[in-house]
Amino acid sequence: MEPLFLLYIKVGSFFKFLNVECDIMDPQIIATEECRIRAFNRSENYLNIIANLEQRVTKLKVSFRFIKRERGG
Repeated sequence: MEPLFLLYIKVGSFFKFLNVECDIMDPQIIATEECRIRAFNRSENYLNIIANLEQRVTKLKVSFRFIKRERGG
């Protein structure tokens, strides 16, 4: 099955992805095959998400949350 869409986000050098978590509200509609961070080189990572749609989707909501890691913790 071909991917429905491809999302590419280039993030500046002041952000670095350390962890990613994909939560699906209704697994009967969408199923994720892959949800992880891949290293492009030492200073750049990219987010790779592969999902299969099981039914037609008319409304889609994607949420991101950036959390700042405290120094010394």
